[in-house]
Amino acid sequence: MKNGIIIALMAITVLLVGGCGGGGGKSDESRIRGRYSSLANAMHRERIDEVMYLFSPDYLDAGYNYVDVRNAYAELFDEYNNIDVTFSHLDVRVYGNDAQVSGHQRILADDTFDNNQPVERDMDFTDYFRYEHGDWFFYGNQQSASATAKRAPFRFSPEAMKAK
Repeated sequence: MKNGIIIALMAITVLLVGGCGGGGGKSDESRIRGRYSSLANAMHRERIDEVMYLFSPDYLDAGYNYVDVRNAYAELFDEYNNIDVTFSHLDVRVYGNDAQVSGHQRILADDTFDNNQPVERDMDFTDYFRYEHGDWFFYGNQQSASATAKRAPFRFSPEAMKAK
């Protein structure tokens, strides 16, 4: 009887742990894809707190940290309205508690500093995620910008929107 209870508890533990995120399963991929929908919706509504909820406080990518990203989105929302972003061709690869996503984004917006002229930008991207605190968050590549290299603009910054 005692062995039966131990075996049953072990089986329940395996099921519970297997159902948690960060294991590389299909639900992880779906959850990460959902983060892009959440990002697009928050950008369309210009809700900075909703956008930043999707980013880890430890975010670092090519020298941009969490505060830099928040500032870039604030500038974007100040300079552009009617923002519509779509993410497509998402290739999600989960490696335990880390994931890498490659894809394509298209952003359409009206430039409020240029008589609401429409702006359209397309680009390919690679994002990095980390599973922490029970969910997936944009985490960045965890690399600082080279001290000698000029860092490229953050992809959602007004500077990047103006690039040809």
